[in-house]
Order: sequence, then structure tokens, then C-alpha cells
Amino acid sequence: MSEYQYYEFLAVDRPLNARQQDEVRELSTRARITATSFTNEYHWGNFRGDPRRMVERYRNAGQCSGLQAGGEGPRGSAR
Repeated sequence: MSEYQYYEFLAVDRPLNARQQDEVRELSTRARITATSFTNEYHWGNFRGDPRRMVERYRNAGQCSGLQAGGEGPRGSAR
């Protein structure tokens, strides 16, 4: 049984352009993606991307919150 996961990335400095939105769309077909945010919930399965890599690659997406069941952060890191 999988755990609940919630990921949200916010574009802080500037919006993502169409190409960047297409790139993050490849990580999840169910995510809500706009020029300023990426939001997805998982009730089964796992996020295919690496949250740290997303923040590094899209530096303006500097706000990331990820919660999993039990109060853990993305990929099991302590929150």
C-alpha cells in the first residue's frame, strides 16, 4: 500500500514558459500545472521526479512543499 504524497512547487521570481511547463508535464500527467505552479497529490504510486532537481532546474520554482503520510517530507526526508 502506498502512502499519501502531496507536492507543490511555486514559481516565485518569474513564471515558467511554455517549454518549461511541457518539461514538468513529462513528470506527471495528472499534475495541475500553470505558469506559476505545479501541484499533485498521490494516493498510490510515487512522484516520478526529484523535488530537489526540480527546484535546481527551475530555480524560480523556489518554494516546494511535499508531505507524505506520517508527516515526512519528499522522499522520506524529515520535515
